Parts: sequence; structure tokens; C-alpha cells
Amino acid sequence: MKETTTSGERKTFRYEGSLQKGFKLYFERSSTEIPARMFFAILENFSGQSVIGGFDRDNPPAEGIGYFIQQYSSTKLQDNILPLNGTHIIAILRDENFVNVRIEGSKVIVDF
Repeated sequence: MKETTTSGERKTFRYEGSLQKGFKLYFERSSTEIPARMFFAILENFSGQSVIGGFDRDNPPAEGIGYFIQQYSSTKLQDNILPLNGTHIIAILRDENFVNVRIEGSKVIVDF
């Protein structure tokens, strides 16, 4: 099991898994599973772009990764994944060297 920080480097969390099998995220009182196809969909959809995180739980901006996660999971996955979990997904992709993350003001920018 690995421990890392969210994409904005504000909180820590633990995770285990692989890009091929998906990842399980562990929090203080709960856990969440993110299937591999969510990671691949994000990488494919945003390839070559710089995109804002937009991980707002209730109102993610349409141009952000959080909105994509919300829409993709509600139409293509059995379980809905919260836009907020995008900060964990991007942190794993950062740690696995698939994306670069930078902070501009209060925004997380992801370079694919």
C-alpha cells in the first residue's frame, strides 16, 4: 500500500492497486474503488492537454476533470464516482508518472 497527497497536496491518503486492475483508495473512515477504465478514459480524453482539476463535489466546472468523472461514471460505470475523487485519481496518475500537476492560485492544473 502506498501513501501520497491529493493532487493539490492538501491531504494524505493511501491506495493500492494498478492501472491495469484499478485502485482502491483508503480514507480515515471509508474506502472507494476506482476501476481501471476510469483511469484510461481520463488519459484518453485529455491526452496532450492542460486541464483544470475542477474537483468541486457539487458543481464541477464543465471544462474540468471532475465534471468528466461525474459524467463518465454516471453513464459508463456501475457506481458513481464523485468529482472530488478526481483529486485522488490525478494524484495516483501523478505518482505513476502519467501526468504533471501544478498549482496556479487556488486551481489544480493537470498536464497530460
